[in-house]
Amino acid sequence: MRQTVVSIIGLLVILAGSLPVFAAEDTPGVLAAEKAATVNDPNKIVCRQLEPATGTRIGTRRVCKTQREWDQDHQRAADDLSNAQIDRSAPTGSGG
Repeated sequence: MRQTVVSIIGLLVILAGSLPVFAAEDTPGVLAAEKAATVNDPNKIVCRQLEPATGTRIGTRRVCKTQREWDQDHQRAADDLSNAQIDRSAPTGSGG
């Protein structure tokens, strides 16, 4: 009886340890990013679940674009971030 209880507890510990892995795989952003990283065809349609805006009650929404469009959006966002960081570090005014 005691060995059965220990076996059940051991099984529960193993299952509990694997739950975060399953949760990470089911996370829309992570799953979509992993799938997009393995896509080689720029014309392939890729659908992603986008997270809702903070403070909204509306749930996630599904957006489908070609891989090329997702890549362009990603590059545009990276460029915008880079430009914003450069603009913030530039000196303003005459300093006096």
